[in-house]
Amino acid sequence: MKKIILITISLMMILSLAHSQTLEDYSKSIKNTKGAASGFIKSKKSTTFKQASSNKDNILALMLLGMAFEFNNGKGKKGGGALKGLDWYSAVLNCSKRKGLFHKTASIMAGVPSQKFTTMVNKLSKSNKSYLVKLALTAIAIRGVMDPDDGNSGNYEDAIKIGLNKKDLVIKELALASAGYFKLANLKDAIEAIAPSKNAAVEGARLFSLARLGAEIEDDVFKESFKLKNKTSSQFSNVSGKLSNYNPQLSGAAYTCYAAGILKKKYLLPEIYAVLKSKRDIRSKIEATNAIKEIGENSSIPELIKTMNRCSWPVLVWTCQAIGEIPDKQSIEPLIKRLKREKGRFRLDIIYALSSIAGGMKGETAKHWEAWWRKNKETFKVNVNKTKEFRSKRRVQDMIVPSNGMFYSMSIFSDRVVFVVDTSKSMTGDKIQSLKDELTITLKDLKRHVYFNVVGFGGKIHKFANYLVQAKQKAAAIEYVKYMELSYGTRSFDSMELGMIFNEADTIYFLSDGAPFGGYSETWKTIINSYKCFNRYRPMAIFTLDFSAGQKNATQMKILADENWGLTESIK
Repeated sequence: MKKIILITISLMMILSLAHSQTLEDYSKSIKNTKGAASGFIKSKKSTTFKQASSNKDNILALMLLGMAFEFNNGKGKKGGGALKGLDWYSAVLNCSKRKGLFHKTASIMAGVPSQKFTTMVNKLSKSNKSYLVKLALTAIAIRGVMDPDDGNSGNYEDAIKIGLNKKDLVIKELALASAGYFKLANLKDAIEAIAPSKNAAVEGARLFSLARLGAEIEDDVFKESFKLKNKTSSQFSNVSGKLSNYNPQLSGAAYTCYAAGILKKKYLLPEIYAVLKSKRDIRSKIEATNAIKEIGENSSIPELIKTMNRCSWPVLVWTCQAIGEIPDKQSIEPLIKRLKREKGRFRLDIIYALSSIAGGMKGETAKHWEAWWRKNKETFKVNVNKTKEFRSKRRVQDMIVPSNGMFYSMSIFSDRVVFVVDTSKSMTGDKIQSLKDELTITLKDLKRHVYFNVVGFGGKIHKFANYLVQAKQKAAAIEYVKYMELSYGTRSFDSMELGMIFNEADTIYFLSDGAPFGGYSETWKTIINSYKCFNRYRPMAIFTLDFSAGQKNATQMKILADENWGLTESIK
C-alpha cells in the first residue's frame, strides 16, 4: 500500500512538472527518484506519458529517471534488467534537444553495478548509431576517472576495441582515453598500431594511453603533438561552475602534458612552459603544472613562480603543489610575497609550499615567514629528506592560518564560501535550533571581506541568493536562516552540486545528520566518486560536519573531506 501511495504521489509530481521543468529542475524537485521512475515505467502508455511527451526536455528527464531505475534495480538473468532499459537510453539521446544532458546520462550509467554496466556498454558499443557508441565510451571514461582501479575494467575491453577502430574522431578519442584511465594492458598492441593523428585531442589521447601503459614514446612525437591546433571552449577558459562537470574529454595539450609528466620527459619542458603561458584552457594549464611536478627539475622553478603570480585560482592550487614538491630556496621570497596578497583559502596552499621547502611550518602569516626568512636566509639550505618527511605527514588542510570566522568549532579559512546545511525532517527540534543559532553566529562574525551564500536541503533545496554576497550585507542572510523550513528527504548530492555552481566559490562547508536520500544520488560512494570528476580542474575544498550522523555516515563524510582539501568535525 505504501508503495502504491508513493508511486501515486510521484506521478502527480510528474504531471505538475510535465510542461515546464528541465532535466536538472525535475531531478532536483522530486522527493523520491526511484519511486517516480518505478511509477513512470508502469505508466509508460498512460496519459501522463502522453502529456509529458509534449515537452522534450521533460520527457528526457522522465526517461532518464526511468531507465536509471531499470539499470540499477531491474531483475532478470544474464543482464536482462540492464538490457530492458537500453531503448530508454536510445530515446533519451535521440531527442533533438539533448544538449547538456549527454554527460549527465553517461554519469548515471557509470554508477551502475559492474555486471550490468558491462552488459550495457557492450550492447551500446555495437550500435550503428554513433551517439550510442559515444555514450558507452563516455560512461567507461567517466568510470575510469572515478575509479581507475576498478577490478572489472577488463570487461570493458571489447567496447573500447570497437571504439579504437571507429573513424569518428570523438569516439576514437574516448576509446583511447578510456584505455588510458584504466591502464588496460591487453589493448597496448592495438593502440601502438594506431597511426599518429592530425587531430590534437585524438593524438593527445593516444599519447596519454600509451604513456599510462608504459610505452616508450620519442620526444619528437610529443613535439609534433604540441604543435597541433587545440579547440578551446570558453567553458574551460574561465573559472566558473562549468569547470565542475563529468566530461572526461580533455584538450590535446592537456592529454599531451599528462603523458609527458608520466614519462618524465624533461626535454619537453619548453613545450610544457608554452602551454602555461598560452591562453589555452585551465585544464591544459593544470596538466602542464602537474607534468612539471612529475618531471621534478629545479630549472622549472622560475616558470612556476611566473605562473603563480598571474594564474587563476585552480591553477594556483596545483602550482603551489608543484613548487612544494620541487623544494628550492629561490621559491621562498616569491611565495611570501604572494602570501601577502591572499586573505582566503589559498593561504593554506602557499604556506604548505613554504613549509615543504623549509622542512616544517615556520609561521601562520606572511609576517611570521618574513621574520623567519630574515633570520635564516643566509644559512638556509634545502633538505630534500625533510621536505619528503613533512609532505608525507602533513596535508594542505593541516596548515594553520588566521580564521575568517568559525562554524561550530571549525575554522573558516576561505573568503569565498558556501554553507550547505541539512534542513531535512530528521533535523527537527534541538538540531535545527542548534544549526540556526550557530549559523547565525557564524554569519554575524564573518570578516567583512568574505563573500558567502547559504544552501539548505531536505527534499527541497533552497538558496539564500543567486550569487555570493559580501559579509557586510549579512542581515538579510541572518533573517533567511531564521525561517529555514524542514522537508522530507536528504538530497546531499544535489545541494552540494548547487553550491558548486556559484562561480566565485572555492570552498563548501557541508553539514548533515544522515545518509543521502532522494535526488541524483543516494549513496556516499557515488557522491565521493562524482567529486573526483568535479574537482579535477576546479579543486573546491569541502569541509564536512556530521551532526550525530552515525558512524557509517561520519566515516563517509570524513572521506569526502579528506579527498577534497577539507577537514571534518562531529557534532553531538
